[in-house]
Amino acid sequence: MAMPNASAVSEARIHEIGRDLFGRVRGEAAGFLAGDRLTAGLLAWAMTDEDAKLQLFRFVDVLPALGDAAETVRHLRDYLGDRPGPFARFTRAGLFVADLGWPGRHAVAGLLRLAVRYLGRHFIAGATPAEAGRAVRRVRRGGLTATLDLLGEACVSDDEAAAYQARYLALVEQLSPAARTWHAHAGLDATPWGALPRVNVSVKLSALSPYFDPIDPAGAADVVKARLRPIFGPPRRTVPTSRSTWKTTG
Repeated sequence: MAMPNASAVSEARIHEIGRDLFGRVRGEAAGFLAGDRLTAGLLAWAMTDEDAKLQLFRFVDVLPALGDAAETVRHLRDYLGDRPGPFARFTRAGLFVADLGWPGRHAVAGLLRLAVRYLGRHFIAGATPAEAGRAVRRVRRGGLTATLDLLGEACVSDDEAAAYQARYLALVEQLSPAARTWHAHAGLDATPWGALPRVNVSVKLSALSPYFDPIDPAGAADVVKARLRPIFGPPRRTVPTSRSTWKTTG
């Protein structure tokens, strides 16, 4: 009698676990924002158009870095101004008000920032490493752990890549000492094969270089590794308090 292939068995088990996890998530998804119907409705509305969703997330990503009302309105026009989708009517109305002059621009920019803060409070751990650390600490009190990510997708220059690297370094360097003061949690901090880090940071490799070029993969890898090494740093702690993993974005 033929024995089942080990890899096929493992693959089947992975699918079984995945279906079970997704089933549980679907069962709890409706309750995640049950206390905030406005947020749930807006997000569901935003997901109805893939291109509009992408442009909205890009706009939300860049919004904190915009300096003044005029720059905010210009980016709103660039990202969402002439695009169809669920936000088209509101975008046109906002741009109409902004074109009325200085008061209109400031009113629209202020409302945009207020709306983003309102929506983001459900999904963004914080604007600083200290705020993110407090969020992770709250999650740990509930018996859960988390991995932190930086907002941002596209990196189009070396200056942006260096800025992302600095933000990752700040996150790891500031949270690692803070994590040592957190109460130990046996279910989160230990496994049969050893201790687990209390802080996890997911690093987008595509945020560390604008030169992901299939023509020169070795050169692209060299650039990314040079920026990645300081984030990982030397192994100098006896008790792990932080860990970085990496991922790519398509």
